[in-house]
Formats: sequence, C-alpha cells, structure tokens
Amino acid sequence: MNIEEGDIVLAPFHFAESEQAKLRPCLVWNVTPVSATLVFISSQKLEKAFPTEVVLDDEHAKSVGLLKASRIDFGKRDRCLKVDVARKLGNLSSLQRTKLKECFLAASAACLLD
Repeated sequence: MNIEEGDIVLAPFHFAESEQAKLRPCLVWNVTPVSATLVFISSQKLEKAFPTEVVLDDEHAKSVGLLKASRIDFGKRDRCLKVDVARKLGNLSSLQRTKLKECFLAASAACLLD
C-alpha cells in the first residue's frame, strides 16, 4: 500500500500507558521508505481543544474519511512500519482552508514544524 503525508489511515498506535498497540485512525505526518510517523486521531468528545488539537465536526471528519466527529492531537505521535498500516481512509487535503490552517497552528504548537 502506498501511503503519503497527509493520508488518514487505520494503523496500530502505541499509548504511553500500555505496551500494546491499538488499531486507530491516524494522520500520516512523515513517511520513510520503511516507516511512518503517525498523529493520533480520537473520536472522544471535548469541551475545549488544547492548542495542539484540531476538532473536526461530522462534516469535516467525513470529508477526510472518518466516520464521525473527531479531533487530531498533534501532541500524540507514534511510528509504525508501513506494512502494518491496515488501510487508507482518506486524506487531509480535502479539508477547508481554515481547518488546514488550524492543523498548521496545532502542529506548530506541538513543535512538529521546527
């Protein structure tokens, strides 16, 4: 499977509190010939997003290949082998310009652009 930066994929994501990886929707941030850096996506509802998060309502979520309202948390990242990616769901490029700008600002707040 060919994955690129900006793709939304279903991939194993490791959490700090557990050794186990859970299959989660993720944003592909960076790709090497062998692996990908992933950004966590959650469907958990929040009252207020942190500076490193972007909230997608149902419409925006569906436009990028997600099933329901979600938030992209640029502060939570992981790496996985490209062969472990289960499937591609969509791509961030379908977002409106204002949401893409929010992604840029959240990525900057998470020190991903330095």
